[in-house]
Amino acid sequence: MATQPSPSSFAPWRRVVLTGILAGVLASLTACGTQAPTPKNAPADGSAPASDAQFYIGIRKVTADEIYQALPDTQGKPLYIEFKSKYCLACKKMEPILTELLPQYPEVEQRVFDMMADKETHRQVFETFQPMVVPVQIFVNAEGTITNVLYDFHEEATLRQALDAIRPNTASSEE
Repeated sequence: MATQPSPSSFAPWRRVVLTGILAGVLASLTACGTQAPTPKNAPADGSAPASDAQFYIGIRKVTADEIYQALPDTQGKPLYIEFKSKYCLACKKMEPILTELLPQYPEVEQRVFDMMADKETHRQVFETFQPMVVPVQIFVNAEGTITNVLYDFHEEATLRQALDAIRPNTASSEE
């Protein structure tokens, strides 16, 4: 009669497999745009106030000079920057929203970078912002100040509000 191995003899093997599976799941969630953990007092809509460095989770905090050094043709203009991936489900879900919304803001410079395809051709942009999650949208006003950073999927209203905040004629029409 064959003896059955005790359940404890498989424990190291199971631990290795489960650790590998968990690591794969976490990596795929990050690559698909799952929002990075945020501090307890972060806004519920997923936005990150640019004035508070603790909220810059998916990118490195940068100055106006660094932005204009990485993207010199955008100086003095409001700027929308997006980091995405063709493998990101949230990016794919937002694409039709952005395709319809962004043309409504012709005065806002728009730069969209693919995490895989554009890393080599736009090395300075990636070194400047050091994006760690996708999608991430960065909204910069004409003075070079980051006014908002959005992570993960967002509805049109949230994106429109962030774009309106950097639109030059919005500030003058509010007065």
